[in-house]
Amino acid sequence: SRAAVVLQAPRGNLETIYPRIMVLSEVRKNILSKNYKEAFLKCRTHRINLDILYDYAPELFMDNLEHFIDEINSVDYLNLFVSCLSEDDVTQTKYKETLYTGIQDSFELAEAPMTEMQEYVKKKFFNPAESKINKVCKALLDVLLSKAEYKKKYMQTIITAYASERPQDLESALKLISGLEDEKEKDSQVTYLCFLQDVNLVYKVSLSLYDIKLTLLVAQKSQMDPREYLPFLQSLHDSEPLRRQFMIDDYLKNYEKALKHLVELEKDSKDVSEELIQYIESHEL
Repeated sequence: SRAAVVLQAPRGNLETIYPRIMVLSEVRKNILSKNYKEAFLKCRTHRINLDILYDYAPELFMDNLEHFIDEINSVDYLNLFVSCLSEDDVTQTKYKETLYTGIQDSFELAEAPMTEMQEYVKKKFFNPAESKINKVCKALLDVLLSKAEYKKKYMQTIITAYASERPQDLESALKLISGLEDEKEKDSQVTYLCFLQDVNLVYKVSLSLYDIKLTLLVAQKSQMDPREYLPFLQSLHDSEPLRRQFMIDDYLKNYEKALKHLVELEKDSKDVSEELIQYIESHEL
C-alpha cells in the first residue's frame, strides 16, 4: 500500500527508504487510474522525470488533458511539467529496467552516450512535426486557449508552452501579452518570458511585430544600455508607419521585407528614388 520500506537498524533506530522501483510502480498505478495530481507529487518528491506522466500512457494522457489540468490545478506545477519536457521516451530509456522485475530477465549493458557528431546529426535532421514536446505543447495550448477562465488563470503556462516549442513560438507569446489590458500583468508576463528565453531574442521578435511599446518593455528587462535603445525606439515612434516598418526590417536584416515597405512608401511617386536604387544595389536584391 506504500512505496516505502521501514528498516530497523541494529541499535534500534528506524529508517524509512523509498526504493525507486516501488515509487515508479505507485506512479504508474496513479497514471492508469488518472490520479495525475498524486503521480505528479510523487515524481516531484522523489526526483522522477515528469515525462513519465505522458510517456507511460500517451493516448490516455491526450484523451484526458482537461482532466489532467484540473487535477494538477496549479500554474507553477503545470509550468514545471511543460518546461521539463524532453524528446526522450523515459519508459524506454531511463526507467526501462524498472518495468521488468522478473529474475529470469538478463540485464543488458547501457548504451554508450551519443558522440558530438551524433548529437549534431540528430539536431540537424530534427523534424518539428514528429516532436513529442511540440505535440504536448500544442495539445495543451488548444485546451488552455479554448476557455476564458483557463486563459486568464494559466496565462504563464500558455507562455511557457509557446516558449518551449521547438522552434519556440515567441511571436504568438508576445502577441498574446500585447493584447493584455492590465499594464501590471503585461509587465509581469514580459518579465516571465524574458526569464524563459534569451532577452535579446525576445527584443528582436517584439521589434519584428512593429510594437514599439512592447519592445521598450522588453528592452527595460535586458542588460542593454538605455542610451543605445531609447534614441532608436524614439526615432521609430516618431516615424510614419511604413517608414517605421522599413527601419525595423532593415535593422533586423530582413532586407526583402524592408524593400517591400520602401516600395510602398514610394508607390505614389512617378520617379524611382535614389534611396530605393541604392538599397537594391547595396543588398543585392
